[in-house]
Amino acid sequence: LVERIPGGRERLIQLRTSHRLAPSVQALLRAGADFWPALRTELRSLAATAPAGELLAVSIVGRASRREEKLGDPLDLLILTESEDSAEAWVRRYGLLAEGMLRRFGVAVRPIGYDLASARRMWAARTKAAERSVLGGEWVHGAEVGELLNNR
Repeated sequence: LVERIPGGRERLIQLRTSHRLAPSVQALLRAGADFWPALRTELRSLAATAPAGELLAVSIVGRASRREEKLGDPLDLLILTESEDSAEAWVRRYGLLAEGMLRRFGVAVRPIGYDLASARRMWAARTKAAERSVLGGEWVHGAEVGELLNNR
């Protein structure tokens, strides 16, 4: 299925395109390349159903946002809303979406929700690791999390 490419100090290989399974492997690799865009699309689609102003921000945070996740790590999804009740409701909604995403994408989505006032209190006492995680997050919906937390 693969063949070694001679030369150099590195061991290079390439797909043997004449192999009968090569088209299937190529299709699998193309589908895998669409993993992140497809996952983001589903996360954004749910957020787009929010009434105006209800869902302030959604961001992928932690290892997954830095593409440093290990096999089996959850995808942490930070959700910020105006009220505690709304945060809990959005955590439930993303939790329901997560069940299907685990089957389709093989990744456990872990929604974490806060109302803005609570998030700002926690942000005031943040650690460097928390700051790196939040500020390095990948935007999904709404405002940038760092802007929301730093603006009073």
